Formats: sequence, structure tokens, C-alpha cells
Amino acid sequence: MDTISVFGAQYLWILSPFLALWYFLKLSKEKRKEFLICACVILPIAFLLGLLAKQLWLNPSPINPGENGFPSDHTLLIATLAALIMLFNKKLSVWLWIIAAIVASSRVYVGEHHLIDVIGSIVIALISAGIAYAIIRHIWNHNKTQNN
Repeated sequence: MDTISVFGAQYLWILSPFLALWYFLKLSKEKRKEFLICACVILPIAFLLGLLAKQLWLNPSPINPGENGFPSDHTLLIATLAALIMLFNKKLSVWLWIIAAIVASSRVYVGEHHLIDVIGSIVIALISAGIAYAIIRHIWNHNKTQNN
């Protein structure tokens, strides 16, 4: 394996939480509150959907056939962070999606996951973002009507 692919598969994912934290720290107090609310909704949804998917879809890991490789946890985390940031900053989100694509393709290339594992993770992240956005929008709209 070449060093770049191994780095992409094993370590590049670490950059995404740091970028999300950096972005969070740059936000105003009000935007930080919105960001935290969104994060507290989207991250558990993605985690739970990932657990559910793991129970419903068995795809043995290429590296350890005794373990289910679906979905890819690394890709799920990065894609969920990219989807979360997408609600606030499209430009940074593009960079996070690029990192997610590099990590996902590296994990497939080095043989840690099958393609379906990383695609499934991205789909779960997008579904989680859609559900979270709908929940949050409903709550915020409900609160606005009650405050008026």
C-alpha cells in the first residue's frame, strides 16, 4: 500500500472534527447555540441510523470477515459533520465533503471497506441531516409562532 492511501484511510478523518470545532469557535454566541442544537440532533440520529443499518445489512469487512463492515464509521462521522456544516457554511462544507470522499475512497482502496459500506455511510449522513433539519425547522417555527 502506498503511504498516501494509508494516511487517507487511517488518519485524514481526524481533520474533520477539528475543522468543525474551528468553525464553531468562530461563530457568534447566537450561531453557536444554533450549531450546538443542530449537532445535538444530527449526530445522534446518524449514530442510531448507523447502528440500525448495521443490524439490517450484513456485509463482512474485507479485513476481518467476522465483523460487519457496513456502514463505515469513519465515513459516517465525516459525512455527518459535512452535512451539519452544510446547514451553516456551504464553502467549508464542500471541503469537508472532499475530505469525506478522500477518506471513503482510501478506505475502499486499502481494503478496509467495500464500496457499499462507504456509500451507505454517506446516504445515512444525508438522511440524518434531512431528518434533523426537518425536526429543527419544525421546533424553531413552532417557537416563533408561540413567541408572537
